[in-house]
Amino acid sequence: MTAPMRIAIATMALILASVSAHASTLTLTKGDPLFSQGSQQGNISLQSPAVSTGVKAGEFSFDVSNDLSGLFGDELLGFCIDVTNTLKNGSYTVQAIEDSSFNAVAGWLGNLFDTHYDSISNGAQSAAFQLAIWEIIYDAGNFDLGTGNFRASNFSTAIGIAEDTFLDGLQNQISSQYQFYVLLPDNPTNNQAILTWKPKPVPEPGSLALIALGLLLVLGLRQRRLQTRAV
Repeated sequence: MTAPMRIAIATMALILASVSAHASTLTLTKGDPLFSQGSQQGNISLQSPAVSTGVKAGEFSFDVSNDLSGLFGDELLGFCIDVTNTLKNGSYTVQAIEDSSFNAVAGWLGNLFDTHYDSISNGAQSAAFQLAIWEIIYDAGNFDLGTGNFRASNFSTAIGIAEDTFLDGLQNQISSQYQFYVLLPDNPTNNQAILTWKPKPVPEPGSLALIALGLLLVLGLRQRRLQTRAV
């Protein structure tokens, strides 16, 4: 594993500190088109490790095969996590980020997705969302794309959208809508790590009814105890 890759994985430990112990594997092939909503081109850089490159930023589309987790079917959408490698077809390990131990980075990602993901409808917004994800991962808490460790420039409109819409007022809170997964490259190892997600299951009406019944029983028992004490 190269030094840049080790550093990128160390940075992603902010997220992976709360991943599930259970992991599976799958194979990703670049979709056609690769960018599901379009993209914007510009420049990004890291101060440490020193990285400076031109990129197309946006939400990726992948064809899925050999999905041992059974989670994703034939396709999945994702965003790049690290900026030290170029995207290639390859195999990945799937690791879930657990809500019960969400760290700060994953909390900001949760609020970003809950608040803004469904509003993405074009290449500029898709690129801005990718920039916001990189900014959260590499500059957690310092949301300014012109300063800090991660920096972006020469995107026509994506920087303004990311700073003024997606990152402005962002809160650190668990996602109520999405379960997040980190896809770590297995073969080749010098591949981009990917953030992907699945909608959280909505409780079935029967389950909600049982919860409500349980609450009513608890309240009833409490009321009876209060009445008994009053006699």
